[in-house]
Amino acid sequence: MSNEQRNYMQILRFGNYTVPEFVEVRGKPWIYYGENNNYPDYLVNLFNRSAKHNAIVTGKKEYITGNGWVVNEAGLNATQLSAATGFLKEANVDESLDDILEKAALDLEIFGGFAIQVIYTKGTGKIAEIYHIDFSKIRVSQDGSFYYFSNDWTKYHQSLESTGLKGFNPFNPDKPTGTQLLYFKEYRPRLEVYPIPDYIGCIPYIEVDYEIANFHLNNIKNGFWGSFMINFNNGVPVPEEQQTLETMLKNKFTGSGNAGRFVLNFSDDKTKAPDLLPLQVPDMDKQFTLLNDSVQQEIFTGHKITSPMLFGIKTAGQLGGRDELREASELFQNTYINHKQQLLTRVFNSLLEVNGVNNKPLKIMPSSPISWQVPDAVIATAMTKDEVRENIGLKPLQIKDVSDVLPPVKQASLPPTKL
Repeated sequence: MSNEQRNYMQILRFGNYTVPEFVEVRGKPWIYYGENNNYPDYLVNLFNRSAKHNAIVTGKKEYITGNGWVVNEAGLNATQLSAATGFLKEANVDESLDDILEKAALDLEIFGGFAIQVIYTKGTGKIAEIYHIDFSKIRVSQDGSFYYFSNDWTKYHQSLESTGLKGFNPFNPDKPTGTQLLYFKEYRPRLEVYPIPDYIGCIPYIEVDYEIANFHLNNIKNGFWGSFMINFNNGVPVPEEQQTLETMLKNKFTGSGNAGRFVLNFSDDKTKAPDLLPLQVPDMDKQFTLLNDSVQQEIFTGHKITSPMLFGIKTAGQLGGRDELREASELFQNTYINHKQQLLTRVFNSLLEVNGVNNKPLKIMPSSPISWQVPDAVIATAMTKDEVRENIGLKPLQIKDVSDVLPPVKQASLPPTKL
């Protein structure tokens, strides 16, 4: 069978998401965080591109940080209380401990870990300052005994001048000197170097969420033109030419960013012009609605969300009342937030121990999305008329005579007195 008698159809395949690998690279003292050493950048891009994912991550961060740090004064002497309150108010010259908490909690949600720079007072062994370090900019040495910081890990050649490369010794309260790095990561089996986030299982759906929005945006910009199958009628090229043509078309016309574009063809022979066959999918709008609902559900499942109402999303079958929202909040607090707050509390109290405060006084004050309120009708039945008037800013009623408020007394009729 000749080439002219055969038909070929090429299927354009797209890359699948895979869990990152942490590998050693010859000549590099640090372990690569992903194949190209840029997996944290990928997670940041997901956070910035997907509206649903961004809203959930920032919302979880707000629940975790709550109303900020408070100091439990029980069991603290005057010196310890002063050290704890001073640490809370001024973690460094520019930030309070609440500021550090906000950044650490966000890193914990995006990456599954966070990093704190610890600076000791010379000669005393006490912590003078702590700073938050962007977790995406830290890499671990091959033996795990040293940490490297760089502003740009995409560059192959690293130096202090070009990327700000510098190193840190790990946090060690038994050797309190100089500057150290507290590198915290959540435990996950078989991961000894870098963490992966809680939502690792729903990352493909996070990508789909962005691509759906991008597809619709570009479809609108390009005038809702349909997609086409291109059928060339001038013979079957050799496999190398087929691959070249496939690559050119894939690079130029595929992907959500090219939604709705058409192919412009130039030909000097009308009989050999390519056929453009529209591939219109019926009920596309309904299919995208179903896909969007599925994506939303999978993203919430991957994030361990007990109720979308906690993030301002109402779903079918939910009334959205105060009681339902309060119950969802308590469940989410108990099944997810408490654990995250305990992790952060344990780490920051360990820093206070270096400065002689051993009672673990720091704790995070939880917040609630809704406060319990007594209905006005119930309040009114439990208050006098003057209390109600005072509550709404009115003066109490003026009582001029006791008879104004007491019921009239009926005079009993007596039988006539006999003389």
